[in-house]
Amino acid sequence: MASSSDLKSAALMDQMKAHFSTDAGKAITKKIGLVYQINIARKKLGYDEEIYVVDLKKGEVTKGPYEGGKPDATFSFTDEDFYKVATGKMNPQIAFMRGAMRVKGSLSAAQKFTPDIFPKPAKMSTSVFKLRYKKNQRSLSNLKQIRKHDEELQLTKLSNSFNE
Repeated sequence: MASSSDLKSAALMDQMKAHFSTDAGKAITKKIGLVYQINIARKKLGYDEEIYVVDLKKGEVTKGPYEGGKPDATFSFTDEDFYKVATGKMNPQIAFMRGAMRVKGSLSAAQKFTPDIFPKPAKMSTSVFKLRYKKNQRSLSNLKQIRKHDEELQLTKLSNSFNE
């Protein structure tokens, strides 16, 4: 599923699709075994929505409405609120109480919709940051060594010019 959307949530859905092929993702699929339809609006609930199906029976994420009957639960969010729930910055129950999330379908299925089903982008970002930091530190160290070598070379040339 290539993300051609301008929604932040679309990138999360792409990550989730890849997540289901990992051992952790397969464990979640086996544990939950439900189908969620997620309607994500750009600004206002119910308008200009992109629809995704998170199938935790098959371990798939698809764009478009669920075609295998009725999903176990359907959620409606704005892009910003979905992003907050999926990244663990907003509790789904709080989102529901505030009206930031609407739910249709089975309430017991909806209660299993937690940030645990999503990959952890914060951890991925931290790992990338650490890797880049180490790489930059090595580059900085190499640059310092090159400068030191250049200075020594210049001093040697200067010294040789005085000796002539």
